[in-house]
Amino acid sequence: MRIDFHSLTGAYVLDALPAFERERFEVHLKRCPMCAHEVAELREATARIGAASALAPPPELKERVMAEVAQTRQRPPEVKPDRSHRSWIPAASVVLAAASMVVAIGLGIQLGQVNQQLSEETQARELLAQQYEQFAGLVTADDARIVVTEIEGGGTASAVFAMSHDSALFVTHDLAPLPPDLAYQLWVIQPDGTHSPGVMNPDPGSESASMLAQGIGDEAQLALTVEPAGGSPQGTTPPIMVLPLE
Repeated sequence: MRIDFHSLTGAYVLDALPAFERERFEVHLKRCPMCAHEVAELREATARIGAASALAPPPELKERVMAEVAQTRQRPPEVKPDRSHRSWIPAASVVLAAASMVVAIGLGIQLGQVNQQLSEETQARELLAQQYEQFAGLVTADDARIVVTEIEGGGTASAVFAMSHDSALFVTHDLAPLPPDLAYQLWVIQPDGTHSPGVMNPDPGSESASMLAQGIGDEAQLALTVEPAGGSPQGTTPPIMVLPLE
């Protein structure tokens, strides 16, 4: 499937591309002035992240965060069983029909897998392009601010947020890898409730991970916990990071 490199500039700046895709993008970058200019602008906007000072949240903040972290899990989609039809055919045709059916089913499964893979890749590209647009608008907003803090156990966390966009771009650096049955889960904590944008883990070969948190409202805090791989409806471990958006 052809890659739309022009939609990957934001992910490239955030170091969120897999290693093989990053190499291909860098080859494209050398011969595309438009992408090179866009990458330079985004790097300039995000350079303030590294210059920001780490915040030290008050000791009692983690206890308060644990009491507030909660989320309602969405129900999985219902799958309706397929209906089958019976038909009576002469006995001499049964073997031929069965053989043809096996071949057809095999080809159908392969074709279905290919179509599903292409559909998933297309959806991933569209989502990445949408996230890039949100990211670009966020970091260039007039009221954009940046906060940084350290993560318990190693690594740092940064957030670029703007109340005018009601969203925050959360980025981790040098986050410790977890076993396959665990994942990092991000939480948005507000005075009137808490929700989770989802789980996140650094991609293999990448030192960073990022997630866009929307609906931050006023007086929000971001928290990071270690949860089972699929995520939890509410936090089950003490947060390893709390980052006030102020």
